[in-house]
Amino acid sequence: MRVGQSWHSRTRRTQARRARPAGGRRPRRGAPAGGRRRRPQDGPSAGGRRPPADVAGLSVQIGFWAHLGTAVEQTQVRLDSTIRRPPGVQAKAFPRARDILAAARRIARHSRPEATAGLLDALAHGQRLRILLELLGGEATHRLLAKVTGLKAGPLYHHVRELRSAGLIGPKVRDLYVLTPKGRRAILGSLALERLCR
Repeated sequence: MRVGQSWHSRTRRTQARRARPAGGRRPRRGAPAGGRRRRPQDGPSAGGRRPPADVAGLSVQIGFWAHLGTAVEQTQVRLDSTIRRPPGVQAKAFPRARDILAAARRIARHSRPEATAGLLDALAHGQRLRILLELLGGEATHRLLAKVTGLKAGPLYHHVRELRSAGLIGPKVRDLYVLTPKGRRAILGSLALERLCR
């Protein structure tokens, strides 16, 4: 018995020896009792594993969760366009150019380019991102935002106006700004997008 070994650990070791098969070998970690390994799950959500040869397409999934005080917000967005190999098409010839085009058109069918461009335009400035990151931690006054960004009153007012027009921030009271739920999702999604595109 090892010094300092707990009763629970000794019990687990005893149970493991009793459960060992007659041949004396332990099954490999991750292998089931029959000795065969389980096949990995197919599909785009299989933890980065290669999908089956008869499936092609595009998929993106974004989850958002915020627990701030008594309010809990949870949102999940998934865009998925899967094309299966048509009968008679060999696996080595799939996906064809027409299959890739069909997957791209299907995933972009419900997109709104103008709305996306407007949101990206509101975020397309380093100082505006600094403002949103500061408000992510809580409300902030005009004076505090000026200190964080180093901007004077005129340029700071311009950036705050652009963020307000996009619905990303709002005034709680006069001279006190807060993030809207849309703004919280936008700044967190922007941080995730920057990491994704590295």
